[in-house]
Amino acid sequence: NFIDCYHRSGLYPLDMPHGIGMEAAGTVADVGAGVTDLATGDRVAYACLPPGAYADVRNMPADRVVKLPDTIAMETAAAMMLQGMTVQYLIRSTYRVRAGETVLFHAAAGGVGLIACQWLKQLGVTVIGTVGSETKAALARAHGCDHTILYRQENFVDRVRELWEGLGVSTVVVMGGCGDYFDVADSVLRMRDFRPEDAGEEARRVAAAIPTRRSVETSEPLRRAVPRIPLRASFDASRGRREVRIEARARDEILYGGESIDLRGLEQLVDRSQTRAVGHAIHRAVAGLRDDVSLCELLDDIERELDRDGLDVLDPFHRPDRHPGSYARPRRFEIAGAINRLRTLRVRAQGDRP
Repeated sequence: NFIDCYHRSGLYPLDMPHGIGMEAAGTVADVGAGVTDLATGDRVAYACLPPGAYADVRNMPADRVVKLPDTIAMETAAAMMLQGMTVQYLIRSTYRVRAGETVLFHAAAGGVGLIACQWLKQLGVTVIGTVGSETKAALARAHGCDHTILYRQENFVDRVRELWEGLGVSTVVVMGGCGDYFDVADSVLRMRDFRPEDAGEEARRVAAAIPTRRSVETSEPLRRAVPRIPLRASFDASRGRREVRIEARARDEILYGGESIDLRGLEQLVDRSQTRAVGHAIHRAVAGLRDDVSLCELLDDIERELDRDGLDVLDPFHRPDRHPGSYARPRRFEIAGAINRLRTLRVRAQGDRP
């Protein structure tokens, strides 16, 4: 958390002596008089004042912590609170994004950006993200980003108009370096005590006093992304055998036939039962895969079947009188991440000849 670095360096001074750390997760050791919504043993997390998260044990105001569901690990909660709250106020408070809109998110492969990509995708939004490298572009796409812009290769500002005219981008959310865009922004908002306020007039005065003097930079014309068609043969896990072995070796590893799929980096996999479901969902879906089904359509098919029939359908030995086994439902992003990490995967662009 950068604010910890600022406290350490003195950029954000604290009265000394003072503890530091603004974000943590832990277990409630005891509660004070009048606290009714928390109990000893509850798992909680926070990202707020007062500093002191580096301590082993501390007092914390009860109204500043949130109770954790069982599906979220302590480590994940401690790392995501501030980033998650930032995304919340950006896409649900500052501007309430709606299904069907297209949002461009700056720094889409960062901590805030990855949460935003997932959240926006769940809302039914088309997500375009700016990233600094091809590696980060792949990471953003694995977390729900539909299209990426490599801002070191093309100028982000000069792409905005093309995105609006060509793809109908309705909202551009800029995280960090926002002063670079004062001269082209339709509106500028700033947060004060977690409440958005209009700073447009002030931003325009700054832009007039300190002009950017930049020239227009664009590379090749903007093109729509072409859907990828996964080739069924590249999913073959049988290797000529009658029985196919699909196994969750660990929370972050699937044995898919003879291939090992490394799922490290997919933060929302918290239990091996989800990993097991990912492997069997992929194997079941590709059994009837046609040559014209895109990766997005394949994920849609998986979700529709799970919505309709439940996790029972994933058990290859399922009988009506038998428990479906140890499965927990994953999200489409973890399934997509596993498919993209399958080393044998081969795809073609929609429109290319099979």
